[in-house]
Amino acid sequence: MLILEIIFWVFLFIIFYSYAGYGILITLINKIGFLKKFFPLPKNAIVRLNHKIESNEELPKVSLIISASGE
Repeated sequence: MLILEIIFWVFLFIIFYSYAGYGILITLINKIGFLKKFFPLPKNAIVRLNHKIESNEELPKVSLIISASGE
């Protein structure tokens, strides 16, 4: 019975983490200052404060493919 209980809690944790845990973790890392030094920005990151996009040339090109069946 102990093995089934461990498996249950592991799968419950995985489901919680995939729906909410990752977002909570990223928010905590962003809000807590001393954690930022463990997760530095990439070397090619551009940090812009109060920057407005003036033209479409600065926007990245993004494609979204949605696979649907029976639609």
